[in-house]
Amino acid sequence: MDPIHATRQLINLALEEDIGSGDLTALAVPAEIQARARLVAKEDCVLSGLELGALVLEVFGAVAEAKIPAGIEDGKFVKAGTTVLTFQGRARDLLTTERTFLNLLQRTCGVATQAHRYKQALQGATLTVLDTRKTTPGLRYW
Repeated sequence: MDPIHATRQLINLALEEDIGSGDLTALAVPAEIQARARLVAKEDCVLSGLELGALVLEVFGAVAEAKIPAGIEDGKFVKAGTTVLTFQGRARDLLTTERTFLNLLQRTCGVATQAHRYKQALQGATLTVLDTRKTTPGLRYW
């Protein structure tokens, strides 16, 4: 299965579950209001799934964009306080998609960070950390 197609399906399900019949907070914001936001790492972590920001916006049909700052990339270890993504666009769309994206990114970065810890703990050993098929559906690629 195409990993992007599987991820789109997962995002659709997540948006459907999260938004339900509508996001009342976002709907309270006038449609013409534009906003900027930045996603800042809350703790030291290994980044994974940064492209999910743009993919969630795209699947939702948002009038907004996500940008990865220069020097930031998947697999990179960052310190708490580092800006890892910036967003710009219709405030209503950013508010509506925020939780779905954060949930996905917390999961992917959490797995990457834990795998990094295992790898560090095994430095010098003849063991190798491997993935298995026991991953969250739709997120193996990330």
